[in-house]
Amino acid sequence: MRASIHASMDLVQKTRLAIQLKTSWLSKCAGLLGIGAKRPKLWPLWGCWLVILALSLSCKVYSWSYSGHAAILGSALSQLDPTARKEAFTQIEYLYNSASGNSRFLPKSCLSQKSLCFFASWPDRERDKTLGELYRMVGAEVPAVLKGLTSSETASWHFTNQVFNLNDRKFSAACELRDRGQLYDVLPQLESALIRELSIAQRAVTLALWTHLLADAHQPLHNLTGSLEGCAHDFGGNGLCVVRRRNKCERSLHQLWDSGAGLFDKPDMISPLGVADARSPTAVDYRVIQNESLALASEVYAPNLELSSNAYITTVRWLSRIRAQQAAQRIALLLKELTGNKT
Repeated sequence: MRASIHASMDLVQKTRLAIQLKTSWLSKCAGLLGIGAKRPKLWPLWGCWLVILALSLSCKVYSWSYSGHAAILGSALSQLDPTARKEAFTQIEYLYNSASGNSRFLPKSCLSQKSLCFFASWPDRERDKTLGELYRMVGAEVPAVLKGLTSSETASWHFTNQVFNLNDRKFSAACELRDRGQLYDVLPQLESALIRELSIAQRAVTLALWTHLLADAHQPLHNLTGSLEGCAHDFGGNGLCVVRRRNKCERSLHQLWDSGAGLFDKPDMISPLGVADARSPTAVDYRVIQNESLALASEVYAPNLELSSNAYITTVRWLSRIRAQQAAQRIALLLKELTGNKT
């Protein structure tokens, strides 16, 4: 069977089973691209997404890879003055030293910058927890402005999907997902909490969530999902297999974009955009961020394009670099506001 078999995106259905792929933790969970592998074309892969492989898979699928999230946050911090950067690292080190549980485990790609990588990816590792549980991990209460979200599970905070019909090449207004995600609902609420007086523990958790989710918003497949027939869709590319070996899906389209098609192999590959660049964001506007991601639908779901082609891989890397740089700049903008540093 050439079609991709995948988990039914239990995050969307709130069954709290992560989509998993049978791969090694670093090179395959982080999604580093194997150039020599043969990959099927895009269109024949549709049809069997919602079947049985969820019961036999074993590796969680996250947003941007570990090194990708670390690269984005590190790039943002590089744009701050020393005082603001030191303040941000205070929150980073606090969360790294205070968080309990097995979330302290990091892949080898993070060993050279443990606290930064941990902080940047922590919301993914703990996405099965409620907001209240996240704050309790560091001995803190949920900030007053976020009290209404205390019992909310955070898994659905990482995405907001709109259905892109691959036949009509346009978004389907008729397909409103029952649980389409809450990414753009929670981002402004987290930002509102950050501008208030918080304890160091509260600020560390809130900042980790906001920076991580803002980075997620810049990954196109956290904003859109492809469909060939009706409103059935591939759950943001998680159901579309790009690499198959031994009848197992080793990499989905979503993972390919999470990795930037290998862009995040080395976190120092991303540098901040110049302030004179036309793409340089000047404000954190969530509607603009969402529209930017949705505008990439035709590139993400390119028609009749072989996903292993050099042209497609080049496109993924180029667009991932732009989106990651924009995410870093927007994170830096808020951090500058929080510290009164406007440079």
